[in-house]
Amino acid sequence: MFWSKSVVGARNESYRYIFVFGSMHCFRQSLEEDRSIAFTVVFIATFFALFFFSIAASAEDHSDTRIVLQDFYLKSHIDANISQQPFAASQKFQCNGSVGSGALLEPGDIVLTARHVFLGLDKRGYAGSAKPTRCAFEISDGKSSKWYNVDIRSAIYDESRQRSITDKFDWVMLKLRSKIQGIVPYSISDMPLDNGTPVTLVTIHQDDIPLVSPYMRIHETCYVRQRLEIDGVLVAGYKTDCVVGVGASGAAVLVQRGNSYVVAGVMSSHAQTYGCTFDSTSCFSYAVAINSDIVRAFHRLHYIGE
Repeated sequence: MFWSKSVVGARNESYRYIFVFGSMHCFRQSLEEDRSIAFTVVFIATFFALFFFSIAASAEDHSDTRIVLQDFYLKSHIDANISQQPFAASQKFQCNGSVGSGALLEPGDIVLTARHVFLGLDKRGYAGSAKPTRCAFEISDGKSSKWYNVDIRSAIYDESRQRSITDKFDWVMLKLRSKIQGIVPYSISDMPLDNGTPVTLVTIHQDDIPLVSPYMRIHETCYVRQRLEIDGVLVAGYKTDCVVGVGASGAAVLVQRGNSYVVAGVMSSHAQTYGCTFDSTSCFSYAVAINSDIVRAFHRLHYIGE
């Protein structure tokens, strides 16, 4: 950088020109590089902003869509006759002092619910070891109800010890002593649901909702947020953003197939679900996915008495 001082005469001027020209070229190149860097920084910042915005949008707090089922039917212009109601098979299951939700399955004399509703709760809040002496299934049209006795000896469930609130054992299937007529029972499906799949819950009264009738049922539409692999089973359960309270346990997780609904899971537990945004560790509800064991239990009970 000392050419203009070390060289005299014409060579001094030429080198000075070369120096100035080179300096301008370097300045222009530097400016272009700065612009390139600035563009790159802006591009990266924009990309990550959009990326995190999309994540935030996908994890957006699911609003509480729970509504009294009869009000849902009224808003949806669905016939009040129970034989025409698409969710008439989602009802109440009770064993001794334990009460929860349950679902009537084809052909109309099989009930699916959570194991802890059938056996009661232990000190950890998991399924206990009680031996129920009497169980019944209540069918209600929202105005009145009728109870159907359950054959306790028909109960089929996995006796494995539950290890967490997100395990695959919290289900039980039982046979009714008589077939229920006049409503449409559900079928079951072990076809895995994708993340983002909309599902429907219809439960009995939940503890955080005002009680308007002893026969009330609650309707909610929500979404599968995360599929869980347990013990090598690729889809053993689902974390959902369904807002649930006490009373929702045992409810069928329903997915629409054509003009009907099929059971894809059984609501089992929940972390905090109201007043928070879905989070896979602290804000979710959990359902056991319909698996091969549940399907086998269904087929076994289906052929009893045939």
